[in-house]
Amino acid sequence: MVPSTPAAPPGEFDGPSRRIVKEYDKQTATLFALHSRRVSLMLTLTDPSMIVADPDIRDHLIEQRRAAGHDRYDEVWEGTYVIMPLPTDEHQHVTTALATIFQTVLGWIGAALVRAGVNVSDRLEGWKENYRCPDVAVFLKETRAINDGTHWLGGPDFGVEIRSPDNRTYEKLEFYAKVLTRELLVVGRDPWTLELYRLQGDGWNETQENER
Repeated sequence: MVPSTPAAPPGEFDGPSRRIVKEYDKQTATLFALHSRRVSLMLTLTDPSMIVADPDIRDHLIEQRRAAGHDRYDEVWEGTYVIMPLPTDEHQHVTTALATIFQTVLGWIGAALVRAGVNVSDRLEGWKENYRCPDVAVFLKETRAINDGTHWLGGPDFGVEIRSPDNRTYEKLEFYAKVLTRELLVVGRDPWTLELYRLQGDGWNETQENER
């Protein structure tokens, strides 16, 4: 069972993103200018153009990916194995930049754990049957999520998903709400957009959207 999230304090919401901004204001930082280019489409085994019904072929394909180290970003959605492409150079650049900024402003010891990719599930046992891998995950010191080593039970306090053309970022929103991710930043790259979702009750409140 996923741990419950603490109730929001009265008045102004002091969520993870606001906390990051407050910490950031205390320091001198360099702003990063990120530039866009198109990337290849995401492929999944559940895409209508590629359905693998033969279990032997499916298992062989998965074992090949694991042996080659290509399964690092793959996910399992309620028992369905979803093949993710290796991130493009730009995707990795954005991920690394954001993770570095968050870790720097929150501090390297004690205040938070920042992960550039991590397994997040809604269960402790049998977690490989249902998990997602956010591009960046921030777990504050007082997080209710549990680190089991192989994965986190419960969502991060602040997560980031970086979109690619025709990927399934928005299909993950329900899962992230289910595991009580407090805030989720969706980064679009063509054009550049930022969408911040904040958990309220059982669903999301999209607080803002900026386009550049």
